Amino acid sequence: MCDTRNLFKTQASPFTAFMTLRGLRTLDLRMERHSLSAAIIAKNLSNHPKVKKVIHPSLETYEYRNQFLSNITDEAKKRNLSTGMISLTLKADLDQTSNFLKRLK
Repeated sequence: MCDTRNLFKTQASPFTAFMTLRGLRTLDLRMERHSLSAAIIAKNLSNHPKVKKVIHPSLETYEYRNQFLSNITDEAKKRNLSTGMISLTLKADLDQTSNFLKRLK
């Protein structure tokens, strides 16, 4: 008889479970660093002459900043934590934008 857990891989192997638990121990530290790094990058990008607009909750210019701040904890506010995702609009045409994207690492 076929075991559906094995067939659809819905059950983690012991090693996968071990690695998941091991990674959870440092998740808070890694996510904090991830957030702070993104805030630094967003701030630097917002001052770049070839960038038209940067969208990130850590920036004062973020359109929905008040809504964002009302939805996070006081601890996150105190530590200036937000997210690692950054959006931006370039002052560039299609070819320049394509070149920019190709050079990202």
